Amino acid sequence: MSGPAAVVRNLLAVFGRDARKQGMRLVVVDRFYTSVALAIQLLLMGFYCVGTIMTNRLGYCEDVIEREKSQPATITRGAFKIAKSKLVPNMAAISWWDSRPVHFLCTGGSLEVGRVIRQDRAAQVEVPCPRVVKDYHAFMVGVDVHDQLRLQRYSIQRAVLFRKYYKSLVFGLIDLAIVNGYIVHKAYHKNKMSRSLTHVKYMKKLHLQLCQVQASDMYEGNCFGTQEAPVRID
Repeated sequence: MSGPAAVVRNLLAVFGRDARKQGMRLVVVDRFYTSVALAIQLLLMGFYCVGTIMTNRLGYCEDVIEREKSQPATITRGAFKIAKSKLVPNMAAISWWDSRPVHFLCTGGSLEVGRVIRQDRAAQVEVPCPRVVKDYHAFMVGVDVHDQLRLQRYSIQRAVLFRKYYKSLVFGLIDLAIVNGYIVHKAYHKNKMSRSLTHVKYMKKLHLQLCQVQASDMYEGNCFGTQEAPVRID
């Protein structure tokens, strides 16, 4: 079971069927899972949700969909449109202009105007947004970074096609490990206030180090090889 069904399954496994009696909680979802049907089901289970959404999802409000792929000169960064559902009072569809249009679906959170910090060339600027969008960025930043790095650049899984799904899954797990390593690398240098490697330089250095690994470096039984381990990437 995968996709939206997996979200329901995992929430039931953690909170049980009586989650609503414990009070409403907020679930933050990415665009792969978000749909109107899932949002309604989560609401009935006792969970508000907010997430980015693909604009071709069944039932999503067409009035807020932005057709432009990049920001026109007539629209300021931070502009947004909101459409509230008549059938589900808590549900709202949102389009918000960052450097590109971003579409959201939410069944909880405040729609009042808040602000988020965004990068504008060399400087950081405050950009207006609905408060629920700020909540999304606060709780979803790690997942978004992972998706951007894994799906858009240097993905092994997307570079090779297999008829057997499990072969592709193995490469997906390798992608996941590599991307998580780079995210940790950046977080480490941010904490140390030092400069991290760019993504491409990190990948090159990782490839070179993996090419230097020998059979004696492999894990065998309960002990590692006696040779000096590859130098970690700082």
